[in-house]
Amino acid sequence: MRLFSIKNKIGNIVIKDHVIRYVELKQKQPLVLHMCEEWPLPEGIVRDGKIVNEEQLTEVLEQCVDEWKIKHRRVRFLVPDPLVVIRKISLPKDVDVEDIRSYLFMEISATIPLPFEDAVFDYVVLEKTEEALHVLLFAAPEAHVLQYAELFEIVYRI
Repeated sequence: MRLFSIKNKIGNIVIKDHVIRYVELKQKQPLVLHMCEEWPLPEGIVRDGKIVNEEQLTEVLEQCVDEWKIKHRRVRFLVPDPLVVIRKISLPKDVDVEDIRSYLFMEISATIPLPFEDAVFDYVVLEKTEEALHVLLFAAPEAHVLQYAELFEIVYRI
């Protein structure tokens, strides 16, 4: 019998300018750290969160996946910090919780200033008061997020 089932673990990968980090938690309460790895990145592959040398990054990431034996693990990647914008937004109090995503989608280009176009985003509801619905908006440039997603698809052969 296996001590840890693959089904109840999920890996998290973050790529910084200087390092690739992997953390795997056992998805039970309380969460348990199962694996933690780090691989230094040569200078110039990633700069300010943006992929500069995709071919070299693919090779390094493939090495990590092989070395850490995580080829068949479920993983999620974290968008690098320099690419993410976080804003606290107050929405009209009459916006239904089910309609928040649609509302934000319409407002991002019109009234919510972001330093880039074509954003992908997510949000967390902070609180609903008598005056407003407060959310925390996370946004990143779609092109860069898709570039990372495609990189992981190549490496994991999804």
